[in-house]
Amino acid sequence: MIRAATLVSALLAAVTGPGGILLKAGAGSPMDRSGYHTRANLPQLPSVDDSLLPEICGCSVETGVSYGPGPGQSNLMNIYRPTACEQELEGPFPVIVYIHGGAWVGGHRDAYGEVCDEVHGCGGLGPFYAKRGIAGFSIDYTLTTPEYSSWPVAIQDVILAIRHIRENAGKYNIDPERIAVLGHSAGGHLASLVGTLSRDETFLSGISGSRVSLVMDHCGPTDFEFVGEQGLNYKPYGAIQGFLGGTYTDNWDRWLEASPAAHVTSDDPVFVIAHGTADDTVSFPISESFADRLIQAGVETHFVRIDGGGHGFTEEEDLSVRHVLEPLLRRVFDLRPPDPTAELGQLEIYIGSLPAAFFRAKGSSGDKIREALCRKIAEVMNMVEAGLYEEALKKLFNDIRAKLDGGSPAQDWVGDQTVRSRLCGLVDHIIEGILSLQEDR
Repeated sequence: MIRAATLVSALLAAVTGPGGILLKAGAGSPMDRSGYHTRANLPQLPSVDDSLLPEICGCSVETGVSYGPGPGQSNLMNIYRPTACEQELEGPFPVIVYIHGGAWVGGHRDAYGEVCDEVHGCGGLGPFYAKRGIAGFSIDYTLTTPEYSSWPVAIQDVILAIRHIRENAGKYNIDPERIAVLGHSAGGHLASLVGTLSRDETFLSGISGSRVSLVMDHCGPTDFEFVGEQGLNYKPYGAIQGFLGGTYTDNWDRWLEASPAAHVTSDDPVFVIAHGTADDTVSFPISESFADRLIQAGVETHFVRIDGGGHGFTEEEDLSVRHVLEPLLRRVFDLRPPDPTAELGQLEIYIGSLPAAFFRAKGSSGDKIREALCRKIAEVMNMVEAGLYEEALKKLFNDIRAKLDGGSPAQDWVGDQTVRSRLCGLVDHIIEGILSLQEDR
């Protein structure tokens, strides 16, 4: 198959970048929360759903592997490797690094290798995704005790683990450029911090190598400033106080330093945030505040709101998360095949949700440019569904791709370089999917 990036380069000589979708946000205003992924507004899916990843491999498990120096058990990990895969899939495999919860005082790497309980079903993700062709590394990290605050050692441990995995890519048969992180609760905080850090923060003590492609935050406390402003009785204020060794009032700079929301920048990776509205351990509005920060910065953000959900998900609720997460894993990890129809829908959501200030064209307002691009995308989608692949490709190139990145500031319809790069990357992936459909016909 002709790769889309090659074809685009030849036709347009355009700059490409990672694709993206952004949930609804207005310019300078909080996110329009009608744009959240919820159990109610997820699409009705057929009994055989191609959006979910199929089981194509076996799984081998190795426990208690060291990823670096550290006291006791804090620097050990379990490894879940795909084995005997179908379709002659032999690796190197993409990676999910799993970070357990436990209020920074408890928890264990085994949480991702066995079912926690029948209600929450929070374990087993390591083998589950290994059987779908994604290697898993479930890590321990230094915990807080009554006498010892584990900040910032906990995040240093996580980054050391990711660096160790990346530096030993050949040994583990993984792709060092395709790494995601997933964490629950306190692990969601640490996973989110991995995603938003710029790697030059003083508390990292020169530790680097933690850049990832995707962050999955399940019920994590991610905006410490928001929690601190709510006061002592707001959950999980007490757990954060113990983790950081002091109150928000007395240790404001430390709370801000450890907060993922405080480090958000436009080049952060794709985020998937899943949180239950009835969570009585980590209050749901914390994730809303964090998502708002990500979206206003232009970060691709997917918020799965579980109405009535608690601190952990039922099997049905977990399936709702999978319907959002796994199509993203297909794209971010470049797992085959791309679905051009679904990704055209994602592109339309992204463009339609961006503030008008992102768009510019002589003689037209940003609102009109945004609306025009959305109409063009809908037209391409209709062409793809009708099997008019040549026409769809021409329209993508001439009416969308060339407008997003026309080769000079005067020709570009999108002013922000990061957003433009994401949009172009998603268009390129759609082109690849259409070319694949052409070959299969």
